[in-house]
Amino acid sequence: MSAFIEALKGRLQDQGKLEMEIECDPRNEAACRLADRLGFERHSLMKEGEFVKGEWVDSLRLRKVVGDVPQASKHVRTSSKVSTSMRLSATELFETCH
Repeated sequence: MSAFIEALKGRLQDQGKLEMEIECDPRNEAACRLADRLGFERHSLMKEGEFVKGEWVDSLRLRKVVGDVPQASKHVRTSSKVSTSMRLSATELFETCH
């Protein structure tokens, strides 16, 4: 799995991406542990941010930096509309790896 993340990291850097972001249900302890092992850092918790199977559930966002913003760059991420990250759900990450 870590080899996959490193390969993905290299590809994202080649595309000019600055970070990877995943979302998971914070109750899913296995997904949270996997993200931690892969070097993702907890970024934010959205309370009742997803409607799943008839109930509102929390959503945990985790990020991993894959590149640096050049000092002279005007393209510093200031909003979610700037495409500097790649987002994967924990399920997508798992399915991609298997």
